[in-house]
Amino acid sequence: MHFATVGVLVLRIRTIGGPGQLRTYAKSTIAGLFVNFITPIAKVGGEPVKILMLRRHLGGSKASAAVVLDTFVEILSSYITFLVIVVLFFFLIPPLLFPYYIVFLVVVLVSSLVFLKVSLTPVWLTRLVNFFVKKLSRFVRIRRKDYATMFHTSFTLLIRNKHVMVSSLSLSFAGKILEFLRIWLVFLALGVTLPWSVVLVVWAFLLILLVVPWLPGGLGLVEAGTIAAFTAMGINVHVAATAVVLDRLVWFWLVLFIGAVITTKYAADAKEARGRKI
Repeated sequence: MHFATVGVLVLRIRTIGGPGQLRTYAKSTIAGLFVNFITPIAKVGGEPVKILMLRRHLGGSKASAAVVLDTFVEILSSYITFLVIVVLFFFLIPPLLFPYYIVFLVVVLVSSLVFLKVSLTPVWLTRLVNFFVKKLSRFVRIRRKDYATMFHTSFTLLIRNKHVMVSSLSLSFAGKILEFLRIWLVFLALGVTLPWSVVLVVWAFLLILLVVPWLPGGLGLVEAGTIAAFTAMGINVHVAATAVVLDRLVWFWLVLFIGAVITTKYAADAKEARGRKI
């Protein structure tokens, strides 16, 4: 089931980036997930990796715009799903967890609005891009180009493309359904038919845990927090603990292993290619 979820992510970035080999999009997606998993803050390190792996196929500016829009669509779909869950199951959310849901709604809404404002305002975008280019130029050689304008043009074209936006959002929501189904199937394998209300409420809390700066992949925090959420929803603690560990083996450790192989091979190939040029 998790491979189906990853497949949806691959199709989404391909929908945004345009026609191309699924293999290329798949490698960049899994490598991005791997780097995101090993960094303490969610969705920071994996995005540049995806851009690097896609720029040869799409070009630098379009690859950047595609990855940024892909991330924005993921955040937007997650926020909408989270909001719907809170509204539908408002009275089922345990009182101890409720403040976290409200804070998350506010923080994500404000962050998304700031993100869009910066991405669509040339002056702000130029300052931000120039800042990062200046920092990166200390480590790698960067050609003098108007990167802000190039990104702004590509991003604006993509976000105004109704077909791309509708298709990518639809795929995102399909991915969320697969995530719900994965959690439900893990408990079913343990002989427990979990109510869908519990699946959705705990998934929403898991989303909160994943964005909290912590150890790589939220190790410890995610496990303990998710088990506590299931227990607060009336699930036996031993069953919850077993299910959470099994679930993490599937969607964290397995992807971590595959991503490590792909990323290591890409780094080795890139190093070899630079050696040939020299």
